[in-house]
Amino acid sequence: MTARRIGLATLFAALAAPAAAQAAATFVQEGLPYATGAAPYGVIARDFNGDGLPDVATINGTASNLSVYLRQPTGGFTQQANSPFATGGGADFGDTADFNADGLPDIAVANYVDSTVSLLLGQGGGTFASGGTLGVSARTLSVASGDFNGDGRPDLAATTENGLVTIFLRTAAGGFTSTTYGANPGPRNLSVGDLDGDGDQDLAIANESAGGVTVLLNNGAGAFSDGGFTVTGTTTADTAIADFNGDGRADIAASNAGSSTVSVLLRNAQNTGFDAPVSTPVPAGPLGLVAGDFDANGRADVAVASNTAGTVTILSGGTSAETPIAVTRAYGIAAADFNRDGKTDLAVSGDTQDTFSVLLNTTPSSQPPAPTPTPTPPAPTPTPVATPVAGKSVNAIPVSGKVKVKLKGSNKFVDLAEAKNVPVGSTVDATDGRVTIVAAKQGGQADFYDGIFKISQSAKGSKPLTTLTLTEPLSCPKAKKSAITSAAKKKTRKLWGEGKGAFRTSGKYSAATVRGTKWLVQDYCDRTVTKVKQGVVSVRDNVKHRTITVRKGKSYTARAKKR
Repeated sequence: MTARRIGLATLFAALAAPAAAQAAATFVQEGLPYATGAAPYGVIARDFNGDGLPDVATINGTASNLSVYLRQPTGGFTQQANSPFATGGGADFGDTADFNADGLPDIAVANYVDSTVSLLLGQGGGTFASGGTLGVSARTLSVASGDFNGDGRPDLAATTENGLVTIFLRTAAGGFTSTTYGANPGPRNLSVGDLDGDGDQDLAIANESAGGVTVLLNNGAGAFSDGGFTVTGTTTADTAIADFNGDGRADIAASNAGSSTVSVLLRNAQNTGFDAPVSTPVPAGPLGLVAGDFDANGRADVAVASNTAGTVTILSGGTSAETPIAVTRAYGIAAADFNRDGKTDLAVSGDTQDTFSVLLNTTPSSQPPAPTPTPTPPAPTPTPVATPVAGKSVNAIPVSGKVKVKLKGSNKFVDLAEAKNVPVGSTVDATDGRVTIVAAKQGGQADFYDGIFKISQSAKGSKPLTTLTLTEPLSCPKAKKSAITSAAKKKTRKLWGEGKGAFRTSGKYSAATVRGTKWLVQDYCDRTVTKVKQGVVSVRDNVKHRTITVRKGKSYTARAKKR
């Protein structure tokens, strides 16, 4: 089987704050390369055995299997005792999610020879068992996972050699329903992300034959429409989605194997499409692509594996290439913090070497500021902020972006320029910023962003519960409207939270109570979805009048009563 495609891009969100002066990213290879099955193409990084350390899986094309390597607390990897695990014929790339909702990570693998997608279901301890296959219309080139219809269940998208993308939506019964879309000639690897900022997961597809990127936009129900095609170079192999310029909008990076470049497509200010590609030369044969903050400056970068040249190159901000790192026959690439030092490391497969290598990030965490030529006057002393009082007030501290507050009794929002003691009953607009809420007594503090909320708080107990209720107007017309009218209405609102303390975010149909985690509550006209990125959340379903525990990597959907 000839060498093809690259691994799926791991998605990393870049911070919106301006980047600080920072040295170039530096890496060192950890030990010797690890032996894999024949022809490892795709690489996946995730904690497969639940010990808190990210592990590695390689998808071995000629061997038609998947090898799992468990990260050791003292460093390095050990191959899982039952590994490798059988896939379909000619496996090439894959993605990971909890497809059967048992709390364990599973893997979906694209099988080029068999024209199928294999499901490998996690059994715990890093072991996997067959979960069956999904058929497609032609040889399968790649597969990616995302919740495309917002029902809290992970779905799949697979590209095929006949120029199509098949969307598999997971059903409540555990099966899949499929729909097929055109994706321009030669679709290869694809990545998942919210490209138009509407809260739905869209697709960016590398087109090898057409030499560019196809965008498919999600309408919110798991149906997709054409979002445009952009020529980026010849033999486009992979894509990654991240905010490369820090403007809060998702951009696309693409590797062009034929023209030996990486192109970045920035989402335009009007949020209607993408600016012309900015292409940067890299060593010959760039294939696998992954985004991450590799130089530790708070902005998304790109790491690209150049197969012909045998190198990995970091592109700061996606456009400024740094000194290549030697990795023989570099092919697929994945990113994770393997040694838990707070820096993003890399795992890289070597297709003809039958190995994968680990590159540990040694970039300095900060760089001393440049000397100031003239004395700087002292900053003004901030106005003291009163201590919050349980049931009466909280402290609101702007962190980044633009935050506004409408104090209780007022009908006007004003900028929150500095820390302020605000009364319970006030409303905060953090759609374009991030704000820290500090609660009274031992209620803790947490950051909230990407939403508008009204603050209420109990006065009881040593840890008074602070409730943040989504208040952004949500348009849910009862009668049928025209397509144009309906499209102009806002039908979703959301709020992200991250921190520790007694906080509850309340949506239309459910409320999520936390003690320390990172979570999202998102309202639609007919449901409220709670997604947990870290920690554990207790969700109260206001329709079914029951409480559900939702853990890291999972979600829960509370639905309106059927009429």
